[in-house]
Amino acid sequence: MKLEIVNGIHTTQYMPITSNGKGILVIPALFDEKRSSHRAVATFCDALSKVGYFVIHADLTGTGNSQSDMQELKKGQWIDDINGLINTMEEYEITLIAIRCGALFAANADLNKLKKMILCQPIINGANMIKQMKTRRMVQNSVTGEAPIIDEYELDGEILSTDLYTELSEMTMPATAPINYKILQFSFNTRVMADFQKLNNMWGGNDDKIKPYIHEPFWNSHSPGEYTDLVKIITDEVI
Repeated sequence: MKLEIVNGIHTTQYMPITSNGKGILVIPALFDEKRSSHRAVATFCDALSKVGYFVIHADLTGTGNSQSDMQELKKGQWIDDINGLINTMEEYEITLIAIRCGALFAANADLNKLKKMILCQPIINGANMIKQMKTRRMVQNSVTGEAPIIDEYELDGEILSTDLYTELSEMTMPATAPINYKILQFSFNTRVMADFQKLNNMWGGNDDKIKPYIHEPFWNSHSPGEYTDLVKIITDEVI
């Protein structure tokens, strides 16, 4: 594992001992879910490198250890980040793994050079996500006895630029699937969620395109720490 700055973006790169010629670009969850899921993502990135994959786990601009902050981001910055990372991996056969809100931005990037994308519990609609996050914030403030005052551009304690907030509020999944895909659902039962079924129908996929796993959502702060089952799920889906 090594840390590299790529186009100004902080990346953690997992180098295989013996390469299979294939690369994996991981776009993590965003906002508070990024912090909560970091350990789980690092665990499966390491597991994938041990079976021959070159893996890049990226902090998009303004997140993690990357430069800038969310109050300075221009519209399209995160999509530009993803496009730039893909271009640095051209020598590999690339699979994209994107998580939650990261999946929403990744699916709207230029994915023509990729073999496949795996969307983990993807956010389908940015406006709906914003509404849910603001509602959660209001409930949390009410429980703690604080006045539920919410900054117009705040999400999970982060203040977004007007450009980023507007972009997210308008963003939805593309009307057609950009490349071969798989949607992974992590929940406490195997009933496919309505949003995922709707997306799959829009993209013209069969039932095999959605795989529901019984697994505690790993982007939540109360997720378990071993992630043994998660590593097997991800590696099996990639391989």
